[in-house]
Amino acid sequence: MPLGYVNYVSDDHFIYLLNQAYTRVFNTKDENMLISPAIFNPNNVSNKKRGIANIEYIRGIWLDFEDGDLKPTEFPDLFPQTKMVVCNTFSHTPHRPRFRVYIPTTDVMDADTYQRIWDQITYKLEDAGYSVGKTKKWRTGRKSGLDTSKRTACSLFYLPCQAKEPGQSFFQDFSEGRSPLDPINWIENSIFDYDGVEPWETEYVPKDRVRDQAAIDAAKAEWRETPPGMGNTAFFIFATKLEKAGMNDSEIELTLKEEADYGRSPDERIRQIPSIMDSLNQKRCRSEKVLCTVNLAEALPIKYKAESDGIK
Repeated sequence: MPLGYVNYVSDDHFIYLLNQAYTRVFNTKDENMLISPAIFNPNNVSNKKRGIANIEYIRGIWLDFEDGDLKPTEFPDLFPQTKMVVCNTFSHTPHRPRFRVYIPTTDVMDADTYQRIWDQITYKLEDAGYSVGKTKKWRTGRKSGLDTSKRTACSLFYLPCQAKEPGQSFFQDFSEGRSPLDPINWIENSIFDYDGVEPWETEYVPKDRVRDQAAIDAAKAEWRETPPGMGNTAFFIFATKLEKAGMNDSEIELTLKEEADYGRSPDERIRQIPSIMDSLNQKRCRSEKVLCTVNLAEALPIKYKAESDGIK
């Protein structure tokens, strides 16, 4: 259970708090406190309190690098327009660089969006010639050092602090001339092929809509052929395709429960279902709000003209 919550007043305010945490000195890293970019609801699932299915929303992107060839000063150059903080971890040394990156976001995200953005950052590192995880070394054989175990949206991170080795501490704020990461913009311009299915573009499907059984069967077949490591994202995309094929909420939820057994981690997929259903509903609400805003904007000139003519 959390010791407390941080009131996120603004990006600058939060970065200031991180900078204050950076001044602290510890004898061991375990003396430090952990922070989570996610807010969890322990009542979402019965057997977990801090799993993927418990996530209500996430703010900010956190990355850990250790024992790689990528230097702390090099990572910001790969994303010259993105606001970020780069700081040492407790165990950082010149010969074994260990550092953390915090990237503020313009809005909160769900777990799927967080991990998809994480994947895009991974691709950028590989495109720059750095290997990630256990993949074969690219080009120059340089390792990024990115800790792939932290890809999951429910990861925890130690707050900034002074390095164990004197003189190896640094806290660099790359804010000037940069903007926070916009999750929607990043997903809309994704460098990955998600078959054109974007979570926030999920269309509202009337309950009496005729079901497209061929599309449902195709979605099932595609889900059952999901490659290793893509279960979380593929299961969500599977749900959006079921909805677009005409299924209502109860039908989607029942189908997901039936199809979870075809995943490599059935229990994880079952725990993911409540989060998927919440996401589908949230995207519908967001779409309806955008529609109302557009209609209101179109109506404003008429309203103003009527008032200028003395008509109330």
